[in-house]
Parts: sequence; C-alpha cells; structure tokens
Amino acid sequence: RLGLRARGRLCKISCLQPLGLRRVLPLLVDEQSLLRDARRRADLRQLREVDVHDDGAVRLFVGEVVGDLGVDHFYQVLRLGVVFELGGKVDGCAQLSVDGAGEVAELGAGVTGFAVGQRVSGEGHITCGHCRNCHTGNIQWCKHHVGVGVDRDGAFAEYVCIPSRNVIAIDESLPEDVVSFFDAFGNATHTALMFPLIGEDVLITGAGPIGIIAGGICKYAGARRVVITDVNEYRLDLACKMGVDAAVNTAKEDLREVMHEQGLTEGFDVGLEMSGNAAAFHQLISVMRSGGKVSLLGLGDGPISVDMNQIITNGLTLQGIYGRKMDNWHQM
Repeated sequence: RLGLRARGRLCKISCLQPLGLRRVLPLLVDEQSLLRDARRRADLRQLREVDVHDDGAVRLFVGEVVGDLGVDHFYQVLRLGVVFELGGKVDGCAQLSVDGAGEVAELGAGVTGFAVGQRVSGEGHITCGHCRNCHTGNIQWCKHHVGVGVDRDGAFAEYVCIPSRNVIAIDESLPEDVVSFFDAFGNATHTALMFPLIGEDVLITGAGPIGIIAGGICKYAGARRVVITDVNEYRLDLACKMGVDAAVNTAKEDLREVMHEQGLTEGFDVGLEMSGNAAAFHQLISVMRSGGKVSLLGLGDGPISVDMNQIITNGLTLQGIYGRKMDNWHQM
C-alpha cells in the first residue's frame, strides 16, 4: 500500500502491509483531525489517536490543503477541522475529508509502479473487486464500496490508508490547491460528461462548488448554452467567472424568461441536478425538452415527490451519479 509524506505541512500518504499491521498514528496538535463522537452526539470535540486500517488502505496526511465537496448538510467546517454530521451515516468516530494529495512515504510489500517521494492523489471509493460491477469496470457502483472520509478515516488525519490500486500519480506541474479538490472535481466531471455536450443546452441546478466546476467543464466540453440556478448571489457570481452563459437567482428571476433570452425554444437538452433540493429538481424536470437527459448528483435531506407522468411522457432519461469513474481521473 502507499503512503503520502507531507510537503511542508500539506499532506502525506503512507503505504502499509495489507494484512496483520495495526499501528497508532501520532497526532500533532495543529494538524490533526478534529473528531466528534457521533454515537454520543456530544458538543465536546476531541483529538484522538486512531488505528490504521489493516485492510490495505493508503494512509494520507493532510495538514492545510484538502478538498471540500461542498455537501453542506453533511458537515460543518471548523477552525481546526470538521464536525461529523453526515446525516447519521457514520456510527462512531472517524476523520473527515475525502480529498487529499501528497507524496509517497512508504511502499508496502508487492507494490509496484510508484516510488517514495512521488506526488500522488487517491480515489476515495475503495471497492471489493469481486462484485458484478467491479468485474465490468463500473467500480463506482461497487456493491460493497467503502468511502474514504465517510465510512472510514479521511484526509484530515495524519495518514490515510488506501489500496495501491486507488493511488493516482499527479503531474508535478499542478499546484497543490488544485490537486487537493480532485475528488470534488471528479464528481463534477462524472456528472457533466455523463451525456454528450457538444452543441447542447445545459441547465445546472445548484451553484455549490461542484455545480460551479461543472459549469466550466460543460463550456470547455462544447456546450452551446450553460445556465445555472441558485438563490445565493455570491455563488452565482462565482459561476459567471467560470464561464456560464447565465446565472439565475430563482428567488428573484424567471428561469423561462432567461431561457428565451438565451435562445432556447424547446427546453434544455441536458440537466445536471447538483443541489438535492426538491424545488430545484422539479423546476429542472419542467424545463427539459422531450428526450432530454438528466444527471443527478445532489443528495437531499429526505425523499421528494416525483411526477412520473411528466418524466415518462417526455421520454426523459435520469441517471444517478455517485463518485467518479476511474476514467474521470484521466479526463481531469
């Protein structure tokens, strides 16, 4: 397995033997995960020593430069780290952040293709390799996947452990603050490139970090018009800087009027739902052209009602998106 050593205080991953190795991680006061006992749901936040997973995961250290998926209802950012929310998904204590980058610190037995000191990042979904989806190359749908920073310790630890097959070599020319959010960038890439974009009109609902990144990807990939919606003016301004054709505050503006101004006559060809918000989803469905295709990435805080008649009679295609395909790393 692989491990990263920090550049200065950025991050490091450490590769361990796949089995039989249990080791306590040293904790530095200003570089450690800020942990919360999720079982007790107490307000007391703790720094705790945690064992390295003995299942062959890569250890990743992240001090200052880590990514932020922007999943607002999952966690809250604090001065030294994060507090577990995760909607009850995680039972017990863990270290957050699914993003990270650093250098290889150690190579476990049998690991080839990497060298100590090499700059790397890591795919955050650890998969079984044996289920039907893994066998057909769709590891993002692995039946038994484990999420780094969600189901096991993440990149706000001194080390994060991931299998060597999850380690991605990173070009030395890329800046650390860009590499650190490749996990989120990968989600945006997967969602945006799920369907062909050349010459298409695209609606993105939700101008969070991933939605904004997706806007830039859509334009770069050849979309004709890209419109993004939200109710946060600051985020909409950021989306404009990423090159979207229109940023619509749905609390103040009429989306259909903006569509008319942008030359859309039949509706959007491709929709990217990034918010998990019921009202945004319903609006997106209502403005898709017949035969349109929708990628769904946004996680909601509960079930939402769906007008199946509208989806069926308009021949819409809805595709759930989770994580990244390994090819998304190449595309990024």
